[in-house]
Amino acid sequence: MSILDSLLSVISGGATGLIGTAVQSIYQYKTRQLDIDLEKTKAANELEQRKLDIQMQAQEWASRTHIAEITTQGEVDKADAEVLGESYKLEPQQYSEKTLLTHAQNWIFVFIDALRAIIRPAMTIYLSIIVTFMYFETRALVTQGSGEPIILLEKLVNTVLYVFTTVCLWWYGSRNPAKKI
Repeated sequence: MSILDSLLSVISGGATGLIGTAVQSIYQYKTRQLDIDLEKTKAANELEQRKLDIQMQAQEWASRTHIAEITTQGEVDKADAEVLGESYKLEPQQYSEKTLLTHAQNWIFVFIDALRAIIRPAMTIYLSIIVTFMYFETRALVTQGSGEPIILLEKLVNTVLYVFTTVCLWWYGSRNPAKKI
């Protein structure tokens, strides 16, 4: 087994992980840009609506009731937009924080939260153990001097090193930074 092959597996796995992280970051950037464009359009529409409201007030000064209804509707829309904005902030909360669920349903969501939280660390530890085990097996085969299993094991080691590097760099590279409170 060539050290160069193993090194290439680690480097190519790392490159794949970094490419995955970059693609995901680009996607998140484009999504944010679309959200900003949508907010700009909403703001322009809101501004245009306000201009129309002013024209309407100038034309229909005598009709205060009608003006009050339009203002009230604008406030309701603004409150709806604020509530929607606040709901986006609550999205990353735990499933188990729902208060309208029964006791049994809460336990199911606690289990889902725990399962969701353990996937990345468990897979990383599992892959680390496999890589370590393969190191010791390769070392034992090399000391025995058998030729054909070494070639097969070399391919297996390179594949697992590639997957391990990809998984670690992608998983931990794509993690959202912790928000400072």
